[in-house]
Amino acid sequence: MKDFRPISCCNTLYKIIARIIANRIKPCLSDIISPSQSAFVAGRCIGDNILLVQELMRNYHKGASYPRLALKVDLMKAFDMVDWGFLLPFFFG
Repeated sequence: MKDFRPISCCNTLYKIIARIIANRIKPCLSDIISPSQSAFVAGRCIGDNILLVQELMRNYHKGASYPRLALKVDLMKAFDMVDWGFLLPFFFG
């Protein structure tokens, strides 16, 4: 270890801390995350939502006697809106 400068260990330290945090919150993710959210959660597949939207849009215009509207919303910087006050207790137990 004496041959390594501290800055060279930063990437390794980051990976270790990230893995610890991920392992701490993994057991309670299914309770925290809504069932409608399917990406990046074990046992869920984002492809399911894509197929659901395709099926809904395929028959969207049929059988309606009134005008309809489909709206796609792109939430820019969604990760900036994370409630850290809610997440931090999970990190520190």
